[in-house]
Amino acid sequence: METRYKRLRQIAATAGLLGVMLAASGSAMAATYNILLKGTTTPSCATGAFTYTHTPATPPGSYPVAPSIAVSPGCLTATEPTVASLFDQNSSVQVVLESSTTPAGDQGSNVVGLTGSLSTLTTGAGVNAVFYTITFSSGPRLYSVTKTMGTGGNQSTTPLVSNQPYDVRNTAASIPEPETLWLALAGLSALVMSRRIRRRRS
Repeated sequence: METRYKRLRQIAATAGLLGVMLAASGSAMAATYNILLKGTTTPSCATGAFTYTHTPATPPGSYPVAPSIAVSPGCLTATEPTVASLFDQNSSVQVVLESSTTPAGDQGSNVVGLTGSLSTLTTGAGVNAVFYTITFSSGPRLYSVTKTMGTGGNQSTTPLVSNQPYDVRNTAASIPEPETLWLALAGLSALVMSRRIRRRRS
């Protein structure tokens, strides 16, 4: 019986240590961010999103993400794009983190903008082939959109939107990553085992 108690105490101690490590390191949070393009013909006719995981301790810098942005026909100009377009190809987009304090008082690295570019699929063929590309900058938050037509050496690129503002917004409460959930479960297990040990001894 004493050997069993000893094993339970060892397991509880290990689980408790994992819980302490969780509290000390900060939770890894998978958050969804919305992208709202401004300067369009109709409000909210171009919106997108991406998911990014970080902790408040993540160093400031740029980190790759894979956004997807849906644009309605006639959203960028009176005639462009000609059909509903999805920007989700050839992404070089990175999320930019800077040390700051949020309105809620949270300190650490927070998302401040995007850099890089993102394109649509090419539609049509030959001289009628066309795709669109959006390019982001972070300081300040601006975007530009171009239209490329043709293929190979016969391509031509036309600017459609230049240096218009965009917003990046955290949509809701963050979702803990699986590793974080396992560590939280380990801490809870430690509490349960400790209580069982005390009850059996009393």
